[in-house]
Amino acid sequence: MFVGISISLVGKLRAGVSAYAIGSFEPDLVFDFEQEYYRTSGTDTTFDNAITHTRSGNATMVDSDGVLKWAPHNLLTYSEDFASQPKIADTGSNLPVVTSNATTAPDGQVTADRAQFDTGTGTYSLFDISQPGIPDTGIISFWAKSVSGTNQEVSAYCSGPFPSQGQGFTVTSEWQKFSVEVDPGNNTGSLKIGLTATFNTATTSDIYIWGAHLYRSDLGGMVNNPDRGDSYVPTTSSAVYLPRRGHHVYNGTAWVNEGMLHESEARTNLNAESNSFTISGNVVLTQNSAVSPDGTINAALAEDNNDSNANAVLFTPSSPTAGNNVTSSIFLKYAAGSGWVAIVHRSSASSNQFFAWFDVLNGVVGTNEGGTGTMTYVDHGIEDWGNGWYRCFTVGRDSTDSQFNGFVTSASSDGDKGRETGNDVYVWENQVELASKPSSPIPTSGSTVTRAADSMIIPAAKLPYDATNMSIAMEGTRTFADINGDNGRLFMWRKDNSNEIFAMWSTFGKRTGAVYWSQEESGVRDIVVGPDTSYSPGINVPFNIASRHGSTFLNGAVDGTALTADTTPTALPDLSTTDLQLGYDYMGTISLFRIWADDLGDSGISEASS
Repeated sequence: MFVGISISLVGKLRAGVSAYAIGSFEPDLVFDFEQEYYRTSGTDTTFDNAITHTRSGNATMVDSDGVLKWAPHNLLTYSEDFASQPKIADTGSNLPVVTSNATTAPDGQVTADRAQFDTGTGTYSLFDISQPGIPDTGIISFWAKSVSGTNQEVSAYCSGPFPSQGQGFTVTSEWQKFSVEVDPGNNTGSLKIGLTATFNTATTSDIYIWGAHLYRSDLGGMVNNPDRGDSYVPTTSSAVYLPRRGHHVYNGTAWVNEGMLHESEARTNLNAESNSFTISGNVVLTQNSAVSPDGTINAALAEDNNDSNANAVLFTPSSPTAGNNVTSSIFLKYAAGSGWVAIVHRSSASSNQFFAWFDVLNGVVGTNEGGTGTMTYVDHGIEDWGNGWYRCFTVGRDSTDSQFNGFVTSASSDGDKGRETGNDVYVWENQVELASKPSSPIPTSGSTVTRAADSMIIPAAKLPYDATNMSIAMEGTRTFADINGDNGRLFMWRKDNSNEIFAMWSTFGKRTGAVYWSQEESGVRDIVVGPDTSYSPGINVPFNIASRHGSTFLNGAVDGTALTADTTPTALPDLSTTDLQLGYDYMGTISLFRIWADDLGDSGISEASS
């Protein structure tokens, strides 16, 4: 008998609680992005069933092997619907005949199509699965097996003058995955699967076909689809760019899974040739000298062979908007000498410049020499990328000039503007962004590239809601700068401008990273604010917060310590039919997000944020 405890609370108290519970309270919603565990309405589910993620283009992330790769994607549409693929007969009228959903596909679903090719006389029967944005370096793949059980001949290739380089395949009675590389020297934007006299002499071919896939194979390739464990990403009427789940960060000794990399800001790399460098003075630059963070031998070695002050490795100039903060980042690795380098930025006039020093042997941030003339120094920092690689970044702005020229010079010690003979470094990938901290790498080759923003919506139907008691906890890492103002909303649960709940960071005034929670009902807002210096600006800053929201209270907790509750609220906003935006204004990783339709109490939110 539970004296003095409500029936609803008794239902929440049970002996068999999970690792996500606080006390006896099981969260109704759990998103564990590290362990790939998802729960809504108290029931296990999947990422796709619980969350609507969108990003309109490709993005990079780090896989478990510590290699920079593309996030899972498929540039081809209708990957399991060949009836919707364009069909051509290059020199005649015989088109592939498609029967939809004719047999069981490799994934166990009846979604594989039957494709009957007929070459006839002097004809080539083909699927033309061309799509906009076909990469110069990519891999096209598909599954196929014979309908009759006897061997059948097909081919796949990217085409220039028809027919073109490609690969012929023998389809047998068993499902096989066939792949062919897109040829960057021959790619004119056309990709085909079909029957051609180039690769066989058969007059017909009758096969089952499924799972067309095209993905970028430059950098370190592509991270596997976490829902399947292989490279295949299903599509319908548009290309698909999956979220960056399983993103890894180097902690100084190992690559650690930090959950999902989520960047709500679209960013543009203003350097049109990110891995192209030139020299000034007596520097020897040897291309393709070392394995870079993308796992390939494409990093250059810069050897300083003279003490001349003109020695430098130059970045490609960029043209950001004058008056804005500009972040320039470059990957450096020690080769010989002291390990100290200076990164210098100048506008079109050499008198407008600033210096920042880095020790790339020990991964140490040195001093800076603030801007002169119209150039202003803002910040600089370093990020460990393992295997001796460091991503060094500088932040500055020019009040009137839009020219942003960068270069690396060797130094004998911190703050030394001189040069040191034999002080050598490997260099790779420069990125220039209109921002105050660097974002994930955005490779370019011939033009600027914009990485689209991530958006993550939790539908109202998947969210728990209680009109009197709610608790929310979130854990991850953030990359942020001191912008002297509100600094990003971690989540936003907003019905309208007068009814909402959100958590935000602030770097206003003396705050270096204060967390505050806002709860507003019918225009009446209550706020609880954490300590001014809870967090400090940086790269991948770890945090763990929790809050309790009630019709008569509001409180938060930061890294295991509860704040003083606000007991003035008189009602919770009605958010029962409102979607929640996770990572609303957020650059970083999310490892764990939980919601309870309960009041955990101050001790509970302390535990939840520990």
